[in-house]
Amino acid sequence: MKTKTKLAYIFTLCAFFCPGALAGDLHTAWEQRGSLLEKSIVYTGEQGESPRLKWDSSLTGLRVSVELRDVLGNKVIVQKDNLTSGGMLRGGHRELSEGIYKVTYTSNQESVSEYLVIGSPKAVFENLKKELGKTSIKDAGARLNIEAQVKREEILCSRENYDIGNEAWQQKAAHTLGSLASMIAMQRDGRQSVANDIAGLHIRGIKSKIDGSTQYYRVYIPASLDRSRAMPLLVVMPTPFEAREKPFVASVFMESHRQAVLLGHYAEKHGFAVLWPGYKNPLEGFTLESTHVAEVISAVQRDWNIDGARISVYGACGGGYFAGRLIATYPRRFAAIVYNRAVFERNIDLLRGFTEPPVEWHEAINPADAVIGNSHIRIFVLNDGAKLPGHGDIELSEKFVARAKKQRSDVEAHIANAPMKDAVMWDKIFTWISPCWNEEPGEGRSDFLKKLGYEGPISEVFSTPFIIVRGTASDSADAARIDATVEHLKESYKKMFYGAVPIIKNDSEVTEQEIDDYSLILIGNPESNAVWKKLEARLPVAASGSKLVIKGREFPANSAFTAVFAHPLNSNAYVLTIGAYDLTNLGLTRKADPFKAWYDCRVFEPTGEQGQTHTVSKLD
Repeated sequence: MKTKTKLAYIFTLCAFFCPGALAGDLHTAWEQRGSLLEKSIVYTGEQGESPRLKWDSSLTGLRVSVELRDVLGNKVIVQKDNLTSGGMLRGGHRELSEGIYKVTYTSNQESVSEYLVIGSPKAVFENLKKELGKTSIKDAGARLNIEAQVKREEILCSRENYDIGNEAWQQKAAHTLGSLASMIAMQRDGRQSVANDIAGLHIRGIKSKIDGSTQYYRVYIPASLDRSRAMPLLVVMPTPFEAREKPFVASVFMESHRQAVLLGHYAEKHGFAVLWPGYKNPLEGFTLESTHVAEVISAVQRDWNIDGARISVYGACGGGYFAGRLIATYPRRFAAIVYNRAVFERNIDLLRGFTEPPVEWHEAINPADAVIGNSHIRIFVLNDGAKLPGHGDIELSEKFVARAKKQRSDVEAHIANAPMKDAVMWDKIFTWISPCWNEEPGEGRSDFLKKLGYEGPISEVFSTPFIIVRGTASDSADAARIDATVEHLKESYKKMFYGAVPIIKNDSEVTEQEIDDYSLILIGNPESNAVWKKLEARLPVAASGSKLVIKGREFPANSAFTAVFAHPLNSNAYVLTIGAYDLTNLGLTRKADPFKAWYDCRVFEPTGEQGQTHTVSKLD
């Protein structure tokens, strides 16, 4: 089965632009293709064509009224009544000029809207970028959200993706161009914010507090939006297999645009917002990956009135594991978890990049027990027996439910070898989670790893805002070694996190406030790194004579090491030391992969051809 087809079956993604509760034939027609246009991108004029309506021939009774509005000019161009399939959208004898239009259909007092592009999408995109150049955008959030549309359209118009003859591609391109044009129009009208209190489907951007990188997500806000009333939110977790090669904004999750009709309709029906938080790195199962989702949820809560007591999380296939991982990491943040044909735990053999099996750590982070034992959330398990690649077999769901019911009586399940239509499935899900409520919501992270005796582990540093601190008080040879280590860490980070660049500062540039507020990655040693020197007395690592001592453990003094410690000035941060007291051997630390480091400490002896490596799982 092709990836896109499989992903569409896993879950549907939201494509409504001005959605409402659709009725009768209008709902049926919209559900068929996520559009009532024959084409979403049309060339008009003598050599071109007029935009036409299109829906299934069986819907003979459907008549719609149409309003066609120029998005940038904010002016109604065409109004027509009683149109049927095949009807043309144009201004009588006037042809539509190149640009972007919002088409609103009304039938039986219900309406739905979409965007129409007249002319070349590349030319229209270039014109929009010129308009942006004339606009002063003062609000940082507005700039990020506009940049999100620009980034997405650049991806769609790239040589490898451009597919003007493809109906699904047209809908994606028209939606993105329409969203961008709407934002430009709002800026022209003096509205700085282009996100708050606006219903519909949005691609949005945020600046991560972790490293300052721009991250993207997608959110659907129901048309029933009322700022005075808080909305419940469903968080749809990605699956790991589709989160490998491309960042979220360029992924198959974003590509799956036209399958959004059902989820949009049923989210609207039940008054839910829906969030696709995306991912910051290829998903492996590390707890640091949950931090990105937490950041995005907080961003959505800032822009819209989300009920913090009614946030639920959904995971299908391998996304079930990551939904559970999220619950385990933030045990008070959610009201419910929905597993759909899910994988609940991951086999240790599936983890990549390890030199030896981290059995104890793997057992600790597998989230099933944490989910079952969390009395603040409700659990709902779905499995219709669909045999799709990568999905959890029905036996996995049966075993999880049996395991959960031994500890609690409120687990609900729908497990049967009877494939469900998406409409039935989503109505069942929203009906079930609508009353779910967390009476004691909170945003705090679990400290289960610390309770198990870990100082970190090292990978946890990257779940917090951090600064890489370069030591500068060295001779030229040692300075070059430190620079090489910093550069290696930076390039490795970029590779791991889709091009994101970590914050790097010389030791002399780091302020006292930053020392207090950030996790610190100290490169060098106390003699070469002024920040390390400042904290030296509070860090349990030192070399004297022929010994290197790391929290009571002895190693040869000329060893290089990576070791993480609790930040002595900030209980929510860490200090990661990447160093050597003999900087000649600092390069040995590049053997470690800190982003997949399940351990607290790794020491490298410069003996023999390869050297001897010591791994300390827990320093506590």
